[in-house]
Amino acid sequence: MSQVKKAEIKPTPWTYFFVRLLFKFVLKVFYGTIVVENEHFIPQNGDACIVCANHSNSLTDALVLVASISSKKRNFLRLTAKDTQFGKPTFQSWLIESAGTLPIKRRKDHAEGGADNSAVMGALVKALGEGDAICLFPEGMSRYHPSVAPMKTGVARIASDVLTQQKDNPDFCITLLTCSITYMHREHFRSDVLVSFNPPLKLTPKAHSSKSVKLPAK
Repeated sequence: MSQVKKAEIKPTPWTYFFVRLLFKFVLKVFYGTIVVENEHFIPQNGDACIVCANHSNSLTDALVLVASISSKKRNFLRLTAKDTQFGKPTFQSWLIESAGTLPIKRRKDHAEGGADNSAVMGALVKALGEGDAICLFPEGMSRYHPSVAPMKTGVARIASDVLTQQKDNPDFCITLLTCSITYMHREHFRSDVLVSFNPPLKLTPKAHSSKSVKLPAK
């Protein structure tokens, strides 16, 4: 069997390059110091990766992650956000869309049967298969609380689907990288932020069941 080549590294979209610079500028103005711990845990460009972080400060969490991950490590981090933030004549909506963010439909925002995310899930699986990095907030909502909310099943379903899709690629590996974002005083001007990456979990098709795990959507 011929060896499967590593996924080709894609160039950084110019809109994302601009948005990342904007994020860094805004965060530098508002917050005093942003400390990033354990950046060496972040896999290099071309290695499939799901970044999973706590979600306590709405859109700011995504800004912090994009600004904290060096372009030398990852030149593009695919974000997701609730679909109600898209298509509005606001700066926030423009910012989200310009960063290449994918819309996620939440059940509580749509009538029964209206929260079909099969298309966006397929896009995320495809992106991971091509060696991209995506960012997900497993809590499924933003809330300021000392404890973490119950996890949704999205991360497990996406990881299972991409491993099943790559079952004939013995060299494929996906990294699950958890990250904690801690705001000293999240709404105070010039307060500090700590971004800490934790030891990653690496998954391969060989260690994964040949059948997709069917988990209920939550």
